[in-house]
Amino acid sequence: MYLDICEKASFLSIIFLIKEIINIISIIVPIILIILMGIDVFKMVTSSDTNYSLDIKKIIGRTIAAVSVFFVPTFVNLLLNLLNQQSYSVGSCWTNANSSTIASFRALEAAERQLEKQRIEKEKKDYEAERKAFEELREQSRLENANGNNNSVSGEKFSSTKYNLTDLQLVALARVCMAEQGSVNGAAAEASLMANLFERASKEKYGTGATGLYNYVRTSGWFANAAKHMDTGSYTPEILAAVKDVLVNGNRTMPSNIVEHDCWFCNKRKCDMNSNTGDICKIEVNGKVLTSPSDIKNRNNYIKDKTVIYNVYGSIYKFYTFPSERSDPFGYIIGYY
Repeated sequence: MYLDICEKASFLSIIFLIKEIINIISIIVPIILIILMGIDVFKMVTSSDTNYSLDIKKIIGRTIAAVSVFFVPTFVNLLLNLLNQQSYSVGSCWTNANSSTIASFRALEAAERQLEKQRIEKEKKDYEAERKAFEELREQSRLENANGNNNSVSGEKFSSTKYNLTDLQLVALARVCMAEQGSVNGAAAEASLMANLFERASKEKYGTGATGLYNYVRTSGWFANAAKHMDTGSYTPEILAAVKDVLVNGNRTMPSNIVEHDCWFCNKRKCDMNSNTGDICKIEVNGKVLTSPSDIKNRNNYIKDKTVIYNVYGSIYKFYTFPSERSDPFGYIIGYY
C-alpha cells in the first residue's frame, strides 16, 4: 500500500519535533518575560523617578508579548485543523504528528517492509522452481533424444496420457491451437506440445489432470494471449476433433520431448544480431550460422535433427518438423544461452 507524505513516520517525526519546540518556546519565553516584568516593577518601585509612563508601557508590551507567545501553539493548531477540514495535506500532516499516530504508522511501515520482503523471497523461490523445472526439462529432452525418441512424423501417433476434459475446456484449448497454428495438423501438434509442456510443469502451481492442463495453458505465459483466445477465439469442428483425439484419446502427433516451437512474424522483440520480428534469432545448419530474416524464414534451411535454432528467449533446440505447410518449426531442447 502506498503511504503519502503525511502518513510516513519519518516525516511526521520531524513535524512532531517542530510542534514540541514551539510548545517549549511558548512556555519559556513567557516565563522570561514575566521575570523581566518583575524586574521592571521592582525598578519602578525603588526608583526616585515618579514618571512611570515609560515603565508601564514596557510592562504592557512585555505582557502582550508573553500572552501572544503563550497562545502561538493554540493559534497554529486552530489554523492547521481548519486546513485539514478543507482537505489540505499540510493540515493532515500537522494533525497526524503525534506520538500515537507516529507509532501506528511505524508499525504499518514495518508490516509493509515485511510483506515486501516476503514477496521478494517468494519471487526468488518461484524463479528457482522454474529454473529447476527448465533444467529438468532440458536433461529429460536430452535423454529422450539420446534414446532415439525422435520418431517420424509421417502420420504416426504416440500413445500418451488421456485428459478427461469437459466440452468447455476442450473448446477453449482448441481455440488456442487454432490461433497458434490455423490448420488441423498444426493444431494436433500444438495440443501435443501443450501436454508435453504441462507434464513437466509444477503440479503445485497449476494442478493435475484436465484442470491442471487447462490452467497451465491459460496462465503459464507460454502461449501468447492464451486467456483471450480461450474466451473469445474461433475454432473449426475439424480442429476440435484433432485436439480431442490428442488430449482426450491420448493420440499425440509429437513425441514427449518436443517442447519448443517459435513463430517467424509475431514478436516485436528484436534479437541482438538481426532485425527479425519473430522469435528466432539465428539458426545453424550444415556448419553455417544464418541470421538474416530471409534465411530464418526459408523452410529449406530446416533439416530434421540437424538444424539448431536459437530463439529470443534464450533456448537452443534442434528442429524436428513442420506439422503443416503453414506451421512454424517444432523441436526439442538441447540447451540455453
